Amino acid sequence: MAHITNVNINTDKIDRDRRILSLSDFHLTEDKGFEHLKEIKSKTDMTKISHIVMPGDIINDVNELKDNKFRNKVLQALSDFADDKHVFLSAGNHDQMTLNNKEWQRGDYSLLQETIEELPKFHLLENGETITANDITYSAFSPDYSYYEDENKERKDLESESDYEEAFMKNYNASLFDNTTFNILLTHEPQSIIKLSTKKGSCIQDNTDLVLSGHMHDGMVPHFFKRFCGNIGVISPQMQIFPKYAHGTVNVGDTTFVINGPVNARVESSLINELYGSNATVIDLVKTKRR
Repeated sequence: MAHITNVNINTDKIDRDRRILSLSDFHLTEDKGFEHLKEIKSKTDMTKISHIVMPGDIINDVNELKDNKFRNKVLQALSDFADDKHVFLSAGNHDQMTLNNKEWQRGDYSLLQETIEELPKFHLLENGETITANDITYSAFSPDYSYYEDENKERKDLESESDYEEAFMKNYNASLFDNTTFNILLTHEPQSIIKLSTKKGSCIQDNTDLVLSGHMHDGMVPHFFKRFCGNIGVISPQMQIFPKYAHGTVNVGDTTFVINGPVNARVESSLINELYGSNATVIDLVKTKRR
């Protein structure tokens, strides 16, 4: 079953109302994950969608894209889903990983880049890159594989605020976004940027109106329990118990952070995957009069 979450944001930075479809954590494999994309599309009025956003983990094992049959299947599925709309993507951890002898290792991210380049209206945003479509500007910050996996660190020390901040500041550009446009930042992992922004009192990327993330898989909270949990999850990808910022929306200053639930919660397990269902977020940007 597809679960569509609705979020409304009022803004005077757009010339008319816009609707954005945001979805992440597809974890597509050679023979799994595609049906949930179809479920989401069947429950969404695509004629009213302005843009589609995919903040990471399109592929479960990026090196599988070496297989032309799988690559073509991914291309067809993404093209069919998009309905000729502009799609903006950022890299997740699995988009940079491959499974080797039952251990995750650094994969060949360029395989995803080359695949997405074949889709004319798909834009895989690299760090610091901006693209403006209509009256919305998109950019991305995607931490490197080593932020998520490092054999020299204990699991509890991965995905730390300090590592995120260090990587972010290497790419930091204070003038990335203009304050007269509606600005959307894609970043796969939500916890660090929300915590750092909360400490600052505003988003660490200046003039950001909306941050779209995923990664947390709703903290593995079933859909019907989420309304009772705030933003707390049960467990995180790094095995944190009761992690904060696992799902839902968070507001810090003038920025709204939206944490997408997964398209596929556990692609390796049909039972778990169907229990949690597919997830997406529809964000309505509502035009208001300028003050």
